[in-house]
Amino acid sequence: MKQVNDYISFKTEKLECENLYKKFWIFGCHKEEIKNNKDYIILKIYDFEVVIYNDNGNIVAFYNLCPHRGAKLLNFGNNESIFKSNGEIKCFYHHWTYKNQKLSIPMKTEFEQNEKFDLFKLKLDFCGDFIFFSHNPKYNLKDQLKGFYEELEQISKSIDRFNGLNAPINYRSNWKIGIENSLEIYHVGCVHPKSLGILDLEDSPKFIGFNSKTCGKIENEKIYSKLKRNQAIFLKDNYFEDKYFSYHLFPFTIISSTFGYAYSIQNYFPHTFNKTHFISRNYIAKAKHDVELFANEVISMNKAIFNEDAQATNLVQGSLFLDDLKFHYARNLEKRILYFHEQYEKAMKGKE
Repeated sequence: MKQVNDYISFKTEKLECENLYKKFWIFGCHKEEIKNNKDYIILKIYDFEVVIYNDNGNIVAFYNLCPHRGAKLLNFGNNESIFKSNGEIKCFYHHWTYKNQKLSIPMKTEFEQNEKFDLFKLKLDFCGDFIFFSHNPKYNLKDQLKGFYEELEQISKSIDRFNGLNAPINYRSNWKIGIENSLEIYHVGCVHPKSLGILDLEDSPKFIGFNSKTCGKIENEKIYSKLKRNQAIFLKDNYFEDKYFSYHLFPFTIISSTFGYAYSIQNYFPHTFNKTHFISRNYIAKAKHDVELFANEVISMNKAIFNEDAQATNLVQGSLFLDDLKFHYARNLEKRILYFHEQYEKAMKGKE
C-alpha cells in the first residue's frame, strides 16, 4: 500500500495522472449546467483546466489552451476550482476562434495547409444527463460504471437544476485523503455531531468493479419519519431510496444524497501532492411544489459538513522521512477505504 498512502511524493502524483486521470472517465457536469448556447464550465485539475462547452447544442470538452501557442481560450473568473459562465471561445492573443465545430484562424495561409487544426479535445460520453470526459479512456463508460450505471442514469434524469456551490472550502491535503474521508462513517459522529451525525447511520456498502456505494440506513426514527413524509413533495418517477446513499465513482468523484431529494456531487481533483482542487455542487430533484426553502437548507447543511470535513482532513499529512510507518483501518467501518486501496493498486499497475 505504499503508493496509496503516499501523500507527499511528486513521483506518485505523476504516476496517478498517467494511470488514473488519463485512463478513466471523469464526471464533468450535469447537462442542465450548460443548457444554453455558449454556456461553459471550467474545472481545475493538477496545473491545467478542462472546459465543457455548449457549442450551439453540440457539447465539447477541451483543455483550456489555444492550439496556437498555449494561451487560455477562456479566462477563469474567480479563485475557486470551478468557474461557470457564458461566452465565445476566442483567444485574446491572436483571435483564434471556435464556433459551430470549426476553428477559425486569422491569416491561415501562414500555417501548414495539410495540418489539421482543432482544439485540444477530450473524449466525451453521457450517463443519462451526466456528462463525463476522458483524456484517453481504457474502458467504455458503461463498463467503468457497471452495476451502478442504471441507477446513476435515473438519478441524472431526476435532477431538476443546479443549486449552487459548496465554496470556498480549502482542502490542504492530498486528494486521496478527501476520498477516503467520504468513504467511511467512522468519523461521522466525531466530526459531524450536529449535522450528518444526527442521522445515526448504519451502513451496508456495495462493491462493484472500481466503484462502491454507501447504503446508510437512518436509525434516527424521528428524522427518518420526517424525511419519509417529504417524499410526497417530489415527483414519483424520481430515483428514490429511503436512506442516505453515496457513490464513489473511481477515481475522483463522490455523489451523495438523502432519500434522493437533493444531490451533492464532489470532485476531489489533484492539485499538488498536498493540496486538492475540491469542487462540490448541489442539485435539487424534480418536485411538484416550490422547494426553494428546502434547497437553501441543503446548501447550508452541505457547507457545514464539508467545512467540518476539511478541518479534519487537513490534519492528515504524510512524511517523506517516515515512509516506513503503517496505518491501521477499521475492518468494517472503513471497509470502503480498503476496497478503494485495492482498486487504486490495480489501476496504478494497469490491471483489470
